[in-house]
Amino acid sequence: MSRQHQQQRFVFNALWELPIGDEEEKGGKSEENTGWLTRTFSHIEVAPILTLESGRPVNPLTGLDSNQSHAFPLSARPLALGRNSLSTPALATMDFRVLKYFPFGGAKRLDVVVEFFNLFNSANVSQINPVFGSGLTPIPGFMQPIAGTGARQIQFSFGFRVLRNGQKKRLGLMGKIIDQLAQTIVPKPNTCQGPSPFTRYSGTP
Repeated sequence: MSRQHQQQRFVFNALWELPIGDEEEKGGKSEENTGWLTRTFSHIEVAPILTLESGRPVNPLTGLDSNQSHAFPLSARPLALGRNSLSTPALATMDFRVLKYFPFGGAKRLDVVVEFFNLFNSANVSQINPVFGSGLTPIPGFMQPIAGTGARQIQFSFGFRVLRNGQKKRLGLMGKIIDQLAQTIVPKPNTCQGPSPFTRYSGTP
């Protein structure tokens, strides 16, 4: 079994816009005629991403060249433990994104974004100590966590969007980069020779 093998992986993501301020917009009310609570919580989008993963295999080692094979990196395993017979703990991570946009000038709007990575600051273990030792009993620290996925991070960003021809386009440096990548990745009509590489496999690895 490969060390990259992962038996289960579940990802849930969603995008919701809070239903606040819709009635005022449909009724044609100006911002001066709406309450402060409506102005504060209107035009807000939230996007959670929940990721649940099972552990990955870990290869137990003695930490010494027990087989006298002179191999490097060391690959000797303790007795009664097979290749990749250990496993890291399962992982659970919640990321969260909050966007509030300020419409102005008709089709223009300013986006203020706050993103939380590992929202609940979960102590997810990504690596464990695989060194068993050369004896019949494991050394202290065997299978103990030695690396994690990282603590909570918060990221702020701003964006400016304008509606053109029925489509919203993001302006600025990031928008230009995304447009260039899209033109590079997506083949133009009547320019591809042979089968498209996008038809080879469309599933999730």
